[in-house]
Amino acid sequence: YFGENKFKQFFNKSGIQQLSYQPISYQGIIAAQQLLTSNVSSEVRLLFMHGQAMSLLAAELSHLCEDKSENSGRFNQKDREIANLARDILFNEFKNPPSIEELSKRVGTNQFKLKKLFHHFFNNTPYGLLLEIRMNNAYQLLESTRCHVSVAADFVGYSHASNFSVAFIKHFGISPKAISKK
Repeated sequence: YFGENKFKQFFNKSGIQQLSYQPISYQGIIAAQQLLTSNVSSEVRLLFMHGQAMSLLAAELSHLCEDKSENSGRFNQKDREIANLARDILFNEFKNPPSIEELSKRVGTNQFKLKKLFHHFFNNTPYGLLLEIRMNNAYQLLESTRCHVSVAADFVGYSHASNFSVAFIKHFGISPKAISKK
């Protein structure tokens, strides 16, 4: 996948050390959570697990692929804390999230910088991360409780189940009704 040079970079002593001291990314947490909790049918379970394992690996190796010279000095520990705080706010308030303007004020930065921080630390936009949070929460609710689609839609902050269904299908490639009936 990466070529011999990147493989050597990842799996030499310093590459392994970088991985061992790196906190797991949000994308990695989601992939691991789906890997551990999914009830995918046995016919496609191996394929699903392989895909999630690859997603987890990609999320955790992605920071090693970045050009360090380009990003060095651009963001510091305070920037990471701001990004993490904003992510935590979205995670805790996903049903009724703040606007980008309000979120940036709450974490003490401007909208432009907040978007840059999200791109750098999470490889996503604030809205993209919010969508992931909502969809993953909805998937877990549908899978574990077998509730009605409108209940899941309301739980993650959608006022219209049809809008939720469209977003869910676009995100997962399967209807929410199919998940709740498994």
